[in-house]
Amino acid sequence: MPCRPALVTANVVTGAGFSGKNSWPYRPLRLGCAGSRNPFPCFMGQLGHNTGKAGHGSALIWVESIVGAGHLQVADQLAAALAQADFAPHVVSGSFVRSPELAYGGAQLHPYPRSLQIRHEAEAGFLTHDGRPLAQAPGILAQRAAHFATVVEKVKPAAIITEHWPFGRGYLDGDIGQGLAAARRLLPDTKFYASARDVMRVTPGESAGGSADSAAALLNADYSKVFVHSDPRFMPFERSFPQAASFYDKLVYTGYLVHPLPPRDTAIPPVQRPVLVSAGGGKTADGLQLYETALKARALLPPDHALRAQPWLIMVSPAYAARDLQRLQKQAAAQGGQVTVQRNCDSDQFRAMLSNAALSLSLCGYNTAIEVYAADVPAVLLPFKNAAGGQMLRAETFARTGKIALLPHEERNNPQALLQRIDQVLAKRDALSPEVQLGGAQVVAQTLIRELTPEPAMPMPLPPRQRRRTAAPLPPPAPV
Repeated sequence: MPCRPALVTANVVTGAGFSGKNSWPYRPLRLGCAGSRNPFPCFMGQLGHNTGKAGHGSALIWVESIVGAGHLQVADQLAAALAQADFAPHVVSGSFVRSPELAYGGAQLHPYPRSLQIRHEAEAGFLTHDGRPLAQAPGILAQRAAHFATVVEKVKPAAIITEHWPFGRGYLDGDIGQGLAAARRLLPDTKFYASARDVMRVTPGESAGGSADSAAALLNADYSKVFVHSDPRFMPFERSFPQAASFYDKLVYTGYLVHPLPPRDTAIPPVQRPVLVSAGGGKTADGLQLYETALKARALLPPDHALRAQPWLIMVSPAYAARDLQRLQKQAAAQGGQVTVQRNCDSDQFRAMLSNAALSLSLCGYNTAIEVYAADVPAVLLPFKNAAGGQMLRAETFARTGKIALLPHEERNNPQALLQRIDQVLAKRDALSPEVQLGGAQVVAQTLIRELTPEPAMPMPLPPRQRRRTAAPLPPPAPV
């Protein structure tokens, strides 16, 4: 019978070599936030740079972002936690240029040369840097694999973490798949780890080897652990990836990854709290539609509606063209001075506004959804409509928690439907939401320490885990 996966408890991790002893008193505080009584440093984006001591050796993270910067944000938090835990983090990617603000905890970056970078367009699919279909340039994948192997030979990592692959990015099998094979030949003792989000529904051909079964077989054969960045009580991994049963003993639930949010400023009057509209860091038709529908919904508010007098902030991703921004600004100007449309270029500023918002309207990507939940503000989520349905499952789960509502994709053009959801969540603004484990990047670092330390070390107590102050029960899980 397989072992149980590692489960995150109040402030320790049980299983996977962790002690079940509760060494630190649990206090439900945001981890490392300004104004918090938490004595521990932040383990996310505000960590100090790598000191270079590398007491636990080097750790290499591979990540590739296609739409937006979501996967890069995961790599950023992992690298920062590894640096804090005295690893020397390294990151390999062709996507750094898309999100220059990410610091990766001072990690050494190893970008693919521009000639080997890959992009995606909705109509044309995956393209090389010069616009050729990726299928017509197979040599690029071999060159990328050689680049990865060169980095491995130079860095000599004790651990390699692949973000999202082999669950997704199957079109890069000839890249990272062959690169890992070369790493195994170069460094037989190096351990491989997978990094996965809470929802991992994949379409045929999306996973390594062309299927979810092939990805599961690869994980069983080559990987030491699979880090699932969720809370199993809230979103069990097998709900979206049934093949997880075959590597159940390798699962480590870290809790959701989330950058620390500043505390809510209680001095801000309710009438000054903004309605925050955001669509992540990428460029999608759904994001643009959300901006436009939100503006139309605001225009339909009756004069006595509570949100009529409050500021509305439309935070537009830098990925959208200037003409899109200008069109939205023109629409906002027609409604008077209470609506502002601006670029969303500063993540820290965005999180501060989210913590103090009266309402959030957003898409339902991993990072956006969990930040909204951690902020504990009323919210309406618009998930992508795609074949895999990952965002839909996430949105449905979050919508069962209380003050979050789901706007169905078919209603994305309907401002009246959006207003109905807004009124629905505002009526529940004071409701308690289920507590969900947050702040799991340090669990990854501590797991690597336990796995890679040659001699038994003194137990290292984990800091109090970031949780929501609430007494509401978790919603019942949806059927698998």
